[in-house]
Amino acid sequence: MDALTEFFIELAGHSPLWMLLALAILPGLGFPSIPLLLLCGVWGAAIGIPIGIVGLAINSTWTYCIGRMVGLEWIYRLPYSHRLPKRPAVSHWKVITVVRLLPGIPLFVQNYFLGALRVSYPLYVSLTTLYQSLWVVALVTAGVGIVRQHAITVIIAFTLVAVYALVKYLLSSNSRSDTAEEDEATDDGKD
Repeated sequence: MDALTEFFIELAGHSPLWMLLALAILPGLGFPSIPLLLLCGVWGAAIGIPIGIVGLAINSTWTYCIGRMVGLEWIYRLPYSHRLPKRPAVSHWKVITVVRLLPGIPLFVQNYFLGALRVSYPLYVSLTTLYQSLWVVALVTAGVGIVRQHAITVIIAFTLVAVYALVKYLLSSNSRSDTAEEDEATDDGKD
């Protein structure tokens, strides 16, 4: 554990702007955001959380724009895209919420998909930032606990992550069943 702590302390000597840049670019290329958000804990919650939120907001913006430019045909070729809805609901906020709540779909695939669907950008960035902020707070707090070797902080933070994941799963189950019922009602109306 001492080597890991020394690594974090050395990393803390570098500018947090490098982490902002990493969060703004790497998740859009398929790099997982979780290790980056844990590393934001090096600078403490007061700096790490805003860096995480702003970095992911920048990332969500440029990946949305690329998705909007390339369209749905390209998006459905990406890994995990089989989990995305083929016929999204009319309401943009509902589409954004359902896609954000689907478990197992990487962040960059979600961003490209929502851009390709051409959902309202102001609504997209607002809801995306809200949902991601919860995740950022929990993971950066865990990173702070790891760096400072506060076991209780790490336990609380990972408990928050687990609760977030559970709520996400439960809500996505409800959303999928609601969408299935709507599809059945639509299909019944066609007969």
